[in-house]
This record gives sequence, structure tokens and C-alpha cells, in this order.
Amino acid sequence: MWYYSDIFPNTFYAKPQGTFGESGYSVLFSNLSNSLLSGSFLLIPLPFLLLRKKYMYRNFFPLMFCVAQLFFMSYAGDWMAFGRFFFPILPIVIILFFSSLSSVRLTFTTSKSKIFHPLLYIIILFIFSASNAYQTERTLTSQDEFPFTVMNSSQLVHLGKWLKQNFPPETVISLRRQGAIPYYSEMKSIDFLGLTEKNIAEIIYREKDIQKRSLRSAEYIFNLKPDIIILFSFKSDFEGWILNDSFPEDKLSYLELTIYNCAKGRGYKHMKYICVGKTEKAHILVSSEPM
Repeated sequence: MWYYSDIFPNTFYAKPQGTFGESGYSVLFSNLSNSLLSGSFLLIPLPFLLLRKKYMYRNFFPLMFCVAQLFFMSYAGDWMAFGRFFFPILPIVIILFFSSLSSVRLTFTTSKSKIFHPLLYIIILFIFSASNAYQTERTLTSQDEFPFTVMNSSQLVHLGKWLKQNFPPETVISLRRQGAIPYYSEMKSIDFLGLTEKNIAEIIYREKDIQKRSLRSAEYIFNLKPDIIILFSFKSDFEGWILNDSFPEDKLSYLELTIYNCAKGRGYKHMKYICVGKTEKAHILVSSEPM
């Protein structure tokens, strides 16, 4: 609230409902299915247990926290691996799940009951651990084909260090990946996507037309006069826009293509590109004005 002077988080504006081509409860389903192997399957028995008043009263506050997070997940879509929007409530979901198991009455004899519960806990923990390990392995093997679903920041560290070594510390950069690059370059950074830039987040929230939204965002970015623009192109089946006719496999998102065209019109020069992983390139565009 202090940083953005707003009661709502910046992502409320930067990721309005329908931003990613989904709306309503289809977004919730997308988020939960995306995080299925990360633990959302543990939610399955909870709706049935809500019918039990004693259980609901005893776990009212953690249950309401989960409901609030699920409401948020139904508002904004997410395409990335692991279902990161589900992670904040995962510890509570695990506690509620095992609490629900302990409240189930069994008709076994005492001796069998003592064996059954620990064994059941071990089996569920094994399934949870194995599914997470499987998803992690699957994601790491496919990150080169779909880098935009993983955002492996370790691949960006060398780019941040390269910027620090080759440009003065007062250099202002602008890009859509706010993480490793600004951190290791130690430079001021302007976020294309508005996650850390309130004005762009408000443009995204208020302007639904993608062309007008991209143009307004680009105008705002260039009014701040960044010294360096960094664009990311993908060599994949991603339905983006071609950066260079000679390399049709290298594609940009619509926003980055708009920024690229505006940069050319304002005298920015394509200094070089740096490979990020096997299928992605970071394109360095430098302003013609002195830094």
C-alpha cells in the first residue's frame, strides 16, 4: 500500500480478468489443473468435508483463506508451470487435508486403525512428492521448447552481469523480465508488463484493445527515456510476430513488436543479441542519445 499508494496490489491492474484469453471459472479450472501435480488434487475432499459442521467450525479461518485465494485464481489466468497462484495456500491445504483424514471415523479395530492412518499419510506424501518430482523433470526438459512457461532465471544471470560490465551504473533498462537481469545489472528497470510499474498496470486495466494498449504502454516507456531496451524472441511454435524475415522462427509478442518498431523510429540501434537457453534470444537495443 505504501509503495503503490493503493489498497489493491499492482497485479490487480496488471492482470485483469480475461488478460490471457480466459475469463470466469474457466480461469480457475486452468489454474487448478495447471497446479494439479503440485498439490491442488488435495482440495478434492475438502468440499465434501464442508458439509460437516463440526469440521467447518474448527477450520473456519484457514478454509476462508483458501476460498479467498481460489476467488483470486478465478479472476486472473496463469499459463506458467507449477501453478504459482496456488502455492500461497498449499501449506494450509496440506494441513486441512491431513486434518480431514484424522477426523474420518473408521470401522477398523483399534490395532488396524493405528496402522492404517500412518500408512495412508505415507502413501499420500509419496504421491505428492512423486507428482512434484515428475512435473519438475517434465518442465525442465521442455523449458527450451516453451521458455515463456518456465522463466528459468538462472539463464538470465549472465545477461545481467554483462550489462553491469559494459554500461555505467546509472543506465536505465526496460524489459518484461523483472528478476535476475535488473538484480545482477544493479540498474534501474522499467517493466513492460506493469507488474512493477503502476502506470502501465493501469493502462492494461483500462484499455482492453491489445493494439491500443501496446501503443500506450510503449509511449509511456519511451517518455521515461530508457537507455537500453531488451526484447525476447522465441524459436518455437509460439504464435508471435516475426522479428526478422530472414529468421522466421524468431518471434516476438505483440507488445514487444510494438516496442521494437517504436524504438527503431526513435533511433535505437540493435546492438547485439544474446542467447538465453537453446531457443530464446535477448535482443539489446541501445539509445542513440548519450547515457
